[in-house]
Amino acid sequence: MVSIVVPTLNEEANLVPLVTRVAAAMDRRPGGWELICVLDGCTDESLRVLLDLRERHPQVKVVELASSVGQHAAIAVGLAYSAGDPIVTLDADLQNPPEEIPRLLEALASGHGAVGTVRRSRQDSALRKSASLLFRTLLAHAGGRHRMADPGCMLRGWSRDVVQRFLDAGEPPLYLPVQLNRRAESYHEFDASHEARAGGESRYDALRLLRLLGRALLAARAPGLGRLRKAVVKGTHGFGP
Repeated sequence: MVSIVVPTLNEEANLVPLVTRVAAAMDRRPGGWELICVLDGCTDESLRVLLDLRERHPQVKVVELASSVGQHAAIAVGLAYSAGDPIVTLDADLQNPPEEIPRLLEALASGHGAVGTVRRSRQDSALRKSASLLFRTLLAHAGGRHRMADPGCMLRGWSRDVVQRFLDAGEPPLYLPVQLNRRAESYHEFDASHEARAGGESRYDALRLLRLLGRALLAARAPGLGRLRKAVVKGTHGFGP
């Protein structure tokens, strides 16, 4: 089974096309899949939309957080609930097309412990592109031996072994591509398409990107994953008894 973890912050407008496109990409593949949407303190109708989608797509599962903890911490909580091997991460805004997931899976199946993507022909504003360029330049080498050409892109995949090593360490989820890639024996990346945001507005302006960079480089104090999960998980849907 493949686990797909998606952090979600007030993305109700994008959830129906997200699930529809993920299902179209994954239903043709053997082995099954689960889509874990982590609601990062959502104040819109995301939960209702996802519960409605579960009636047609039981692979959809929901982790509801009581408050917003940020993209990377939300993903880490989703990793803790995942059961698949491998695990893929994807943003909910559909700028990274779900149709690229099979390419990630092929690269992981070839033996790489971590696989990333590089956004080409980016569909972002000039300010966002400039901030992201600074972010990428400063963070590109932070992954140790595995240099990332586009560390800000969250269309990524890891083997269960790599994810489990991170979960077992219990360290604070600061910047997951760096923390996970360091635990992989081999890393591969490829160019992926990038689309305009399907709906809603981006939560990442230049200031937020710089704050995220500061946390990643300075390893700011933060609760470990175990404490974080106990403190913020409000409810779950689709994980069984």
